[in-house]
Formats: sequence, C-alpha cells, structure tokens
Amino acid sequence: MSGLYDMVFTISFKGEKKMSVMCCVYVREGIVLAADSRLMIAKSQQRNVVYTLSDNAQKVLWLKNHNTGIVFCGNALQNGMIMSDYMSIFEKKHLDPLDTPKTIANKIANLSILKGTHFFVCGFENGLPFAYDVKYQKSTRLNASGVGNSNVMGLHGRAKKQLLQK
Repeated sequence: MSGLYDMVFTISFKGEKKMSVMCCVYVREGIVLAADSRLMIAKSQQRNVVYTLSDNAQKVLWLKNHNTGIVFCGNALQNGMIMSDYMSIFEKKHLDPLDTPKTIANKIANLSILKGTHFFVCGFENGLPFAYDVKYQKSTRLNASGVGNSNVMGLHGRAKKQLLQK
C-alpha cells in the first residue's frame, strides 16, 4: 500500500449521550467508508430535540450507477424518508450518467433540505481517489493536499474538546 493521503474522522454529538460517528480513509489503492449504525432525527426546527430512530441502520451508501460511496451522520429523516431511501431517489432523479464524485458532492451541498446532515462523498476519477466533506451547504475536497500528507483531521464540537483534553 502506498502513502496515506489523509485520514478524516468525524464525531458529531447531538444531545446528551447521543452521537454519530463516520470516517473516511483514503489511500491510492482504495477508499474505506465506515459509520456507526445509530439513526437519529431532529424533531424541531432548532434541532434542539434529537431522537434515536434506530440502532441498526445502514449509513454507508453506494451509488452504483456512479461508482460513488456516501456516508452520513446527523439528521437522518428528510422529507419523511430515511436518508438511505432519500439518496436512492436523489440518484435516480437528480444525477446525470456523467456525474463525478465532485459534481455529486456539489449537488448534495446545494440541497437546502439537508441542512442537519453531514456527508462524506467519495469515489475515483481517472484512477485517483477523491473525497469530499459536505456540510452546511458547502462541499470541500478533503484529499487535495497530495500524497504523503496526513494533515487533515476533522473533529467537531464537543468531541474535539474531549479528545484534546485527554
């Protein structure tokens, strides 16, 4: 296995004793996406009230027609649908056959309905891995720094404070 491009590990806490974990590891030979199986939904506009919907959910998704993987955490209920169902419909209705991981990440970022959800969108273009962080209606390429740089580490909110205190 050749040099590690970057590693990203995200932890998002939503209320007391509720959390969601997702990670993306990418090297030249492949990309690994992983997530916990807790499915949470926000029940108020302010997202102050969060409920666990399931502890056995699929949060790593494969857009088979686009050879792109997606992992998500945060609010998993969109338009009355579980995120995995929503993304399946999104792929059929909104993606073109020539869409790349970059254009898919940008299309997800432009969906204002997905404000409470954090995504990693990953895939290959011309044999190179591309990984995007999509949150707050913005898409950012994670592995733009090149081979051998392990300088991207994304920890957010209370998780970052807790790990830095240890």
